[in-house]
Amino acid sequence: MTKSISFFTRLGYGQFPYIIIREQAGMYRQIPIHFGLNNPDTQEGLILLVDDCDTHETLEGKCDEALKRIITKKPVLFNRRINYEQRCIIPNRKLSGCVVYSPDNVIYRSFDGKVINKSDSIPWGGTLLSLCDERIEFEDGNHYNYNF
Repeated sequence: MTKSISFFTRLGYGQFPYIIIREQAGMYRQIPIHFGLNNPDTQEGLILLVDDCDTHETLEGKCDEALKRIITKKPVLFNRRINYEQRCIIPNRKLSGCVVYSPDNVIYRSFDGKVINKSDSIPWGGTLLSLCDERIEFEDGNHYNYNF
């Protein structure tokens, strides 16, 4: 059964900032980013711990550091609806990805965590998966949703 876009946006998908991991040609996994674990039952994605002193630049740095950790397969704090033994990311593959801060601000990193590009062009199209391996389909192949 296909879930609606409103189901995914309630969990945090399609909202800036988020991470996109390229798992293989044409297959991408979106990882929503949440700052603090305020609503664990209604959030899915990467949880970044923050404090009141964090600036905008500090928060962007924490998002970028989380991307590097995911790509290089180091531990990060995830919240998922399904708590069964699952692969979050296809194992034994060199991953690359990006942090999408806004429609015109993205940082792309290679499999070893090095910056490939800072761009105003964000990824779109392909097959987009949730953390629970469900297919997400936003309008026009975008990976975000303004209508939530």
